[in-house]
Amino acid sequence: MGAQGMWRRVAIAAVVMGMLLSSVVGADEPDLREPLPTDPAIHTVELPNGLSVWIRRHQVPPGRLGMWLHIGSGSLNEEEEERGLAHFLEHMAFRGSENFPPGELIRYFESIGLTFGHHQNAFTGFDQTTYQMRLPDTEDETLRKGLLCMADFAFRLSLLPEEIEKERGVVLEELRAREGPIQRVMEQVLPVLLPGSRVAERLPIGKEEAIRAFESEDFRRYYETWYRPDNATLIVVGDVEPERMQALVEEAFAEWEPVEDPPADAEPGVEPYTETRAAVLSDAELTVARAEAIAVRPLEPLETVGDFRRDLVDSLGIWILNRRLSDMVREGKAPFQ
Repeated sequence: MGAQGMWRRVAIAAVVMGMLLSSVVGADEPDLREPLPTDPAIHTVELPNGLSVWIRRHQVPPGRLGMWLHIGSGSLNEEEEERGLAHFLEHMAFRGSENFPPGELIRYFESIGLTFGHHQNAFTGFDQTTYQMRLPDTEDETLRKGLLCMADFAFRLSLLPEEIEKERGVVLEELRAREGPIQRVMEQVLPVLLPGSRVAERLPIGKEEAIRAFESEDFRRYYETWYRPDNATLIVVGDVEPERMQALVEEAFAEWEPVEDPPADAEPGVEPYTETRAAVLSDAELTVARAEAIAVRPLEPLETVGDFRRDLVDSLGIWILNRRLSDMVREGKAPFQ
């Protein structure tokens, strides 16, 4: 975590700690088993087809709105010959759909003052693919057009062979741009850090030989398997009444059919450590030396007040340790750089 991110997290933790302390002054000890509260301003609903929708009215800045379509699937659900498919499919969302033929999507949004890559974008991770969009106003026509685009991403992509060929070069260039020492060391680290797991073998960018071989039916198979209403969440934040937005969402996603007996996600295969191990990894182009101590343990839930307290104490402890190590370096008292 960078210094700026670390300080931001500590600042947030301090504010939350202050709120928690102020809330219990003169009161009994808080019940650590109490579920963490949720923001009452978040309007949540599950559509009949299984799509989860979260809507939060936010009036700063006024008249603006952002939306995110989260698909609960990424590179971990790829088979060996599909490595890189989830990320490539994310690219194809901007290459034509039922209501936005190839070339029209970006042209339309630029016509209303938006910039591709800034106001519309997407990313793919190990366990998610997320599409994001920011709209310049909250007029019904603009909202309907934005939701139409998100619904097309969800279940109406064209996946035309000629468009796949055009985008293949873009994805390969992105792969080549990442082929530096950091990427190469990451490819060494993951099998050592998480041996035998799918995580170690499923970086979202994929493998060149697989990317060159993907055909339309490969995309279609993954798309129809993992892009499902029960596996998706639409998040909307902006200057709009939740009830009005819900009605527009229901209209836009009504045709997305649920899937009977959907498959389970692939098991990541990450196991807690049972012994202490060490590894030295290097690359001819690395310009820095770095030492790390890492412990892999089962994921701990963050659902109760007690869970939050545990996580807060851990975060503060890590920050204190990092601060002390930084002080040693700054004062010239450390046997390391």
